Amino acid sequence: MCDKLDMKSLNALLNQLDDSSERHLVLSLPKFTIKTEYDLEDGFKRLGLKSVFNSSADLSSINGDKKLHLSQVIHKAFVEIKEEGIQSSELSELLYIPAVNPFVRHIPVKVNKPFLFIIRDNNSDLILMLGQLRVL
Repeated sequence: MCDKLDMKSLNALLNQLDDSSERHLVLSLPKFTIKTEYDLEDGFKRLGLKSVFNSSADLSSINGDKKLHLSQVIHKAFVEIKEEGIQSSELSELLYIPAVNPFVRHIPVKVNKPFLFIIRDNNSDLILMLGQLRVL
């Protein structure tokens, strides 16, 4: 799934979701937890930020310390879906899930196969997290 996903197809998918009419779903997801940890040093160096990792780096504008440099840049993230709702290291506020309105048709969706998920900020459309659950 994610192996074939590039920016063009991701943007097409997001545009299709944005253009679709609002639907009310009753979503059944399996409980799961995904944890990731990445060392970003190589990525920083490929972007040309090599000198921040050696002792001659001048990061004194951050706190005035001329000996300040980076030793590591680690990115950790997790998503946990459980009965009580969603918890994520990338989300800082609680999600509001409205009560079911009996006058609106709700479409039941049961997820029982591997799937791709996107956590996106509704105001900025910024993707906060993109992930895949491969094994249920």
